[in-house]
Amino acid sequence: MPNTNGQGADGRRGPSIRRPLYLLVAVPLLTVIGLYGFVLYTTVGDAINLDRAPALINATSVPAAQFNINIQNERKASMVYLAAPTAANRAQLQAAQNTTTAAFPAFQAKMKSEPTWPKWTEFMAQKVEPAMGKLLDLPVFDPKKPVKGAFGCANCHKLEAATP
Repeated sequence: MPNTNGQGADGRRGPSIRRPLYLLVAVPLLTVIGLYGFVLYTTVGDAINLDRAPALINATSVPAAQFNINIQNERKASMVYLAAPTAANRAQLQAAQNTTTAAFPAFQAKMKSEPTWPKWTEFMAQKVEPAMGKLLDLPVFDPKKPVKGAFGCANCHKLEAATP
């Protein structure tokens, strides 16, 4: 056999093996990089949400639980007074009512504070309203194009006009 040094009969070399080798290395490498990016994106998003959870709990759940304790004490005093309407039980009921009434403005202020109110509004508008509208087979309320019978905030919440 003649020595052609990798050249064909017409003197040209055959196709290079570099391109298939590059593809054999590049395709799995790009796939791994893509998978790494996907995992990073999904876990970082969850980590950010979990990082916000303690702040949201401290801003909303703790004040709500503390206010709920006042309401439960008032309910208990109401039941005791209904069961035995004495002057002492009436005084306990009035004290519980006064405690609840005094705690309400602070509770309301915490619920309307900047860190939580916009987040809940956004969540309700983007997640809850569309899901409930779909569930109830109603159009979702759009303030730009109001439709009678559309599902919106007022279907679940009592809306009050803001005082100027």
